Amino acid sequence: MSRKKAGTNIIIFIIFGLFIGGGYIYTKYVESAQIKEDFSQTTGKIYEFAEKGERNMRMYTRYVYTVNGKNYERGSYTMDPCDGMEAFKTEIMDFSYPIVYQNEDPEKSRILISPKQFEEYGLEYPENLRGFYEKYWGCK
Repeated sequence: MSRKKAGTNIIIFIIFGLFIGGGYIYTKYVESAQIKEDFSQTTGKIYEFAEKGERNMRMYTRYVYTVNGKNYERGSYTMDPCDGMEAFKTEIMDFSYPIVYQNEDPEKSRILISPKQFEEYGLEYPENLRGFYEKYWGCK
């Protein structure tokens, strides 16, 4: 491989990394802060689990929810159930999860599963989720 081609590949890799990193930072911090300013709650369901992709990188786990009669779909990188997920995939997908969304733009949302996520939004952890979380997500 020529030096020029190697340099071009490195630049493309850096730009790609900045793009992915920027998207992650926006979603993790900026969008989360916007939701926290003025949010409401609804429930939603997971309809697709992340699969390990190239180099063991996880893809989005997708969820769907409805606000004012309109359906929204979002993805989340934070979805990582315990090992053996295939055995209980149906139960996880049938469960109704709490969703917080920004009132101004309901497409900005977060699915809440862990106690830490509820704490982040100043919400009390629901009892009906506690046992479910420990069984399928807490990996105890």
